[in-house]
Amino acid sequence: MAKDSPGTRYKHPDNNKSSNGGGKTHYLREYYHANQLNFLEGLKVVSYEDEILSFTEKDLIGVFWPHNDALVITVWVAMWRVQRIMVDVGSSASVLFFTCYSQMKLAGDLIIPEDNLVVGFDGTAAKAVGRISLTINVGHEVVDVYFFLMDCKSSNNAIFGRDWIHSMEDVPSSLH
Repeated sequence: MAKDSPGTRYKHPDNNKSSNGGGKTHYLREYYHANQLNFLEGLKVVSYEDEILSFTEKDLIGVFWPHNDALVITVWVAMWRVQRIMVDVGSSASVLFFTCYSQMKLAGDLIIPEDNLVVGFDGTAAKAVGRISLTINVGHEVVDVYFFLMDCKSSNNAIFGRDWIHSMEDVPSSLH
């Protein structure tokens, strides 16, 4: 039997650990995990898992009923406070509109060429100017997001899709 075939025990030469299956990949996962823990040792880690974000009837003051408004937020994008960002749970990708990008005065070499077409909710396809990775800061969370850079008219500066929602581990509510 080969060394990495299923059912064989693999012993790494640098230690006496052995495992059933997984072979080198199992060892590398353990090694990576151990080094990650050692890397973080001594650092103060702040946990916000116990923070609860909730809404009450007071949050609905000034909201005209009935409403079907989209969830539109303001966040920090690449060190710029950007308003009119629509959170769209129906979008599989995030979009930054070129007018917003040009006002941010970011370097043109950040744009990655993109050949794929972006299909809108109405089924029309448009060619993206490119893709760009930008850092998003919302509260205590900081994530990097790839945006399709689109040169078309929009009442929004950007659209945050499911990729951003999942990276934030959030559940958006358009009611509040």
